[in-house]
Amino acid sequence: MAQKALIVDDDKMIRRIVSEVLGIAGLEVDQREHAKDLLKYVRSSEPDIILLDYHMPDIDGLAALRDLRKHLVTTPVVMMTADTNQKVLLQCFRDGADDFIEKPFDYDLLTVIITRTLERKGISLKDAVFRLLQYARHKDDCDQDSHDGCTCSLTSTIAAAVDATRNVFPD
Repeated sequence: MAQKALIVDDDKMIRRIVSEVLGIAGLEVDQREHAKDLLKYVRSSEPDIILLDYHMPDIDGLAALRDLRKHLVTTPVVMMTADTNQKVLLQCFRDGADDFIEKPFDYDLLTVIITRTLERKGISLKDAVFRLLQYARHKDDCDQDSHDGCTCSLTSTIAAAVDATRNVFPD
């Protein structure tokens, strides 16, 4: 099954061009003209990645990003902006963006950023699952009465798994 990308931009031409580029790269693409009700839409459509315009008339992309992260949406978000002021970019990252791309786009770079972001998400999730499986296997073999010096605990294992997913699940 193809991975799904959601493009949120008020510029119809940008949405069309980015959709074509991502479609060629093998992604299933959905589009929204505005960020209004984005949280509800994302929860129902479950995209694998969101490309979010920074400047939009109703709700700007940064406010939409904050809302997604506040409600624990872990979908990777790539901000799209013509504003490359370092303070803007820093704020995007602080508020939970996984990456950004500057408008006008270099389409090869866009494809690389999307591919890399999706790969990072998969690697982090695989690592978390691996750590939890290791714990489950070890716990079965551990002498639960004496622990014989074993310091295994579910709490420390979950903490390690959470640390492994920091880039997918920002604070």
